[in-house]
Amino acid sequence: MTNSMRIRRLASFALLLVLAGSAGALDLPDVLQRIDQTSEIAEAEAALDLARAELGLARFAGDISFGLQPGVTVSTPETGPFADEIKLSASASVSAPVGLSDAQSVSVEKAAAAVMAAERAVERAYVDARFEVFLLYEQAWLAQMEQETLAIELETARQVVENNERLFESGLISLVALAASEEDSLEAEISYLENSRDRRITWLELAYKIGLDPTHTLDFEAPVIELGDLPLPPELTDWALRTDPAMIAQRERIADLESLIVEPVSRNPVDSIRASLSAFSHTVAVTYNTGASSLSGSYSFIAAIGGSDETSGPTQTWDIGLSVSLGIQTQRERALELETLTAELEKERERLLFLEDVVTLQVRAKYQQYLLTQGAAEQSARVYEHAQSNLELVQERFLQDRATQLDVVSAETQLVRAETQLTIARAREQEAKLAVAAYSGYLPELWQ
Repeated sequence: MTNSMRIRRLASFALLLVLAGSAGALDLPDVLQRIDQTSEIAEAEAALDLARAELGLARFAGDISFGLQPGVTVSTPETGPFADEIKLSASASVSAPVGLSDAQSVSVEKAAAAVMAAERAVERAYVDARFEVFLLYEQAWLAQMEQETLAIELETARQVVENNERLFESGLISLVALAASEEDSLEAEISYLENSRDRRITWLELAYKIGLDPTHTLDFEAPVIELGDLPLPPELTDWALRTDPAMIAQRERIADLESLIVEPVSRNPVDSIRASLSAFSHTVAVTYNTGASSLSGSYSFIAAIGGSDETSGPTQTWDIGLSVSLGIQTQRERALELETLTAELEKERERLLFLEDVVTLQVRAKYQQYLLTQGAAEQSARVYEHAQSNLELVQERFLQDRATQLDVVSAETQLVRAETQLTIARAREQEAKLAVAAYSGYLPELWQ
């Protein structure tokens, strides 16, 4: 067993002691299966349920309504006695929708569009939640790995202090050199404690995100995912322009305005039609309201007539009536409406061009960040190879009695740090790749 392996095992054991209370381990598939516990998905699904309920309400034409109106009429002629005639009457009415009104039809179209938007939001929420949960998991795993590396560095720094104390007592090094090693040890201990705090915070964020018990810190298995090839910025930009929620909403807004301009709202010149029949103090009437798409009927009668001349009765006549209510407009309002819609359409088109520029710029910026992380990962790989060469050289010198055991431990520690930095750099490269794909709407294609 090499010294590097021995130090790693001791550090891992020490880490488990420090993180007392941890239980079990998590892997990435287990975590990703809980993304439906995130508040973003729950909110998006609740919004979808609400949109569907509002669509159902919009499609409902309306209730059938009934009415009953009893009445009394007291008539007093100018030269006659008070309350010369008293009439008791009653009427009943019923109204029922026979279809959707124009305003209701518009509401249904808007509600249907809102459902489609909510469905897209749910799909986007699942994709975003998968990405965000993965980032939290990877950050927690990196913090765990960093903790192990810091434990090794702390142990090495303490060994250096012990060695320098012996050298100082022998007069081989100065007090300044001893103080410098003690300061390095103190900084290593501070880094170890700060990372312990950061690891705990990262764990809490992940636990609350996916609904895990945050009281026990769990260990993490290394996240392993398979990613496809990332397209070049022009293709990513096309994906982003097609899938960006703001772009989709803006295009739908423009399409709505264009439909209002090209297809003006037709107006029925007949507002209502009413037919009535009266006979023997009974009246029946039926009315159809074209704008509200409702049919209503009413029945009224005189129940009794009393007074000074009780022998008088209702006139025995028949009345049949038919009336049509017509609405005539000068179309001046429509002309002003078209002028307003045209101006609004131009404004929304300019807004769309602005959003296209923003999306294009963001794709380019995120892709450049991805390229930077690629370069950083390559640089970390070269540093790791250099640390490997240094360790081999120190081990060779140790066998020749030209280096101490502490030199070997220090070189092993440097190799562990270089390996950790390489792992972090590759993780950052992967995160940047996922980030540009997520923004472009290409993530489901990249990470299947």
